[in-house]
Amino acid sequence: MFVKMGFKKWTKGTQAGLRIYTDSINKLSSILEFPSRDTQWRSLRDFLRAIELSGDGTNVPPYSRNLQIVDISLSKKLSATMTIAQHNHSTQGYITVSSGTWLGIIVEKFMNRNFYCEYVSGENIDLLILPDFKLDIRKQRKNELNIIEKKVYSKSLRKSNVAPLEANIIGLYFELEEVKYISEKEKLAPFHRFPNLNSNLPKIARRNISCDIDVCDNQGHFVKFVEVKSVYGLPGKEFNLTINEYKSREICRRNKWEYEIVVYYHIGKQILKRLIITPEMKLIARPSGYWCTFEKTG
Repeated sequence: MFVKMGFKKWTKGTQAGLRIYTDSINKLSSILEFPSRDTQWRSLRDFLRAIELSGDGTNVPPYSRNLQIVDISLSKKLSATMTIAQHNHSTQGYITVSSGTWLGIIVEKFMNRNFYCEYVSGENIDLLILPDFKLDIRKQRKNELNIIEKKVYSKSLRKSNVAPLEANIIGLYFELEEVKYISEKEKLAPFHRFPNLNSNLPKIARRNISCDIDVCDNQGHFVKFVEVKSVYGLPGKEFNLTINEYKSREICRRNKWEYEIVVYYHIGKQILKRLIITPEMKLIARPSGYWCTFEKTG
């Protein structure tokens, strides 16, 4: 989510950082469905509702979240706290930044200017991505999507003359990234099924397994099935499996066929983490569907 923030000073100039405006706070309430860091509030929406019911917002404790702030290249990181509170009849948010840090230097440089930042919510910690200050981050993400679209269309049309549905473009992009990874890093032979649902390899097709990539060694012997998932957000966020994918994984477990779920957690085209869920790892699925996460060990 893109939210407008300002680089400001407060407390008579003794503190500086990022100010979050009321409109941005209202937008954030749609994704901050997680408790305040002190567990005082179940969500930002609950906090805002309490302020509304109180009339003037007095005696309403603030809502706060642990935050990791990064630059657009994800090369610089800084831990911080975002606090949202009622102040002088308005709801305000702020992130205090220590002077002398890389972010403190940026705040001083762009003092009293507003920028759009990208906010990504997580269960225990959120991510705030700063722009590069030369290009609006919203435009940068649009440019990245154009790059993704060009790669996907080029690969898919050259291979099958079938253009992917718009909703599948991001997912297909990361399938192609995994094909590249298997070929270059694992030195195996990946067979990408798109646009087909079934394998083009007769012996594998008879197993009737749903996945994105069939993988063989360089002698043509079967190695594993790979299902690729792309998730916008922080590692640990749940991903969706179709009924056929879920059942296929169970069939492979019983038959001792290797079935990997590879989850790409990403922001735009930047990969935060490539996570492999092996057959031994237990999935935790919602009873109402196949939104899954995995059981963490250790």
